[in-house]
Amino acid sequence: MSKKSLSGKRLVSHLLVDADPSKLVIERPQYYCQLEDVSMVKALKAVEEEGMSVRHASELFGVPKSTLYDRVSGRVQHRAHPGPSAYLMKEKEDELPRFLLRCANIGYL
Repeated sequence: MSKKSLSGKRLVSHLLVDADPSKLVIERPQYYCQLEDVSMVKALKAVEEEGMSVRHASELFGVPKSTLYDRVSGRVQHRAHPGPSAYLMKEKEDELPRFLLRCANIGYL
């Protein structure tokens, strides 16, 4: 989580909650290394279209060899994310903490 002034705020799990629920800031930790999509696409293109080896392409474009091999072999699709698919759309997921805070403020929870 980034270093910000926490005066008047409280930390609930990984949600930074202001006194006003409309100013809710969601800061989720990054668990996985985020690869540059551009580098991965260039490495995939070099291997598939130009016949470059996976090892050489991984070194040249700075992407992990095992990740590139998984994408080339079809084991993992490009732009695939680890873990199960989301149950809620992004908008609903962002609204859920605000809804729960409103319920807590009126004593429902």
